Amino acid sequence: MSLEVLTGPLLDFGQSYWGSPMMLRDYPGLLAKGFQPSGQYGIGFFSIFMWGHHVRVITRRFDGSMQDTRILEFQTALGGRPIVRGATEDERLADGGTIVRVWLRKSPFEDGGFLKSSVEVSPRRRALRDLCSWLCPSLDVDLFCQEGKTRQKVLTASDWTVIPAERLLKRIIRGEVDAGVLTFARNIKPVFGGSGQIVGRLCILDISSSEGSGIGPRGARAVITAGGLRSCVMSGLAGILLGEPVRAARDAAKPIVERHEVQRWASEQASLLSS
Repeated sequence: MSLEVLTGPLLDFGQSYWGSPMMLRDYPGLLAKGFQPSGQYGIGFFSIFMWGHHVRVITRRFDGSMQDTRILEFQTALGGRPIVRGATEDERLADGGTIVRVWLRKSPFEDGGFLKSSVEVSPRRRALRDLCSWLCPSLDVDLFCQEGKTRQKVLTASDWTVIPAERLLKRIIRGEVDAGVLTFARNIKPVFGGSGQIVGRLCILDISSSEGSGIGPRGARAVITAGGLRSCVMSGLAGILLGEPVRAARDAAKPIVERHEVQRWASEQASLLSS
């Protein structure tokens, strides 16, 4: 980000940079190339304060030098003014990009921590990589996570369109995958958008059959994602559908598939279930 963006749209609650006159000036022609921003509401950055009060943003524009790296730091969340300063030599970014760091108020391994949640099927610690893949099942960029000194790739950009169906189900279902659900994995089929791109992969779950009788509260539902991130679910189905958020909380999304394509897919599913 430029200094202007760092101290402007990023901190202007409710005002999104994407699609703004500033963005059109900074990146002319970006929207014409088919760019689809995930951010729309201008509030996403502030959600980080739910995790902790001390937040540091390190950023450098792609066309800037290392000396242009800037740091925005909050020591007391929104209770005080943030500080903007130039990065010291050891803080400078070698490549353009942004790093956001937050000091957590609570250890992720404590009760209620994000790696040990009371709503889990079992109270055991959850691996960070599993949480990341569950939250971001259809990202169109590579995702890595690091715990201690161990860094690993969680998923590859848009791999949800090609990975085996059983692996897809294991990514989106929290906890252990019921054997009854896995029997339907072979029925997972793609759903296409108007330009022929894949906008979903899912199947119908026949919960009336003996094979599907074990389907319950373990998350055996289709996930609707917005910007690659989990938004909401649909019961009676299993898989992923791409969607667009319908409100700022992003806890609801509308699938972007067209009606005639749903009809084609449903007819295919009916044939698979009957056989």
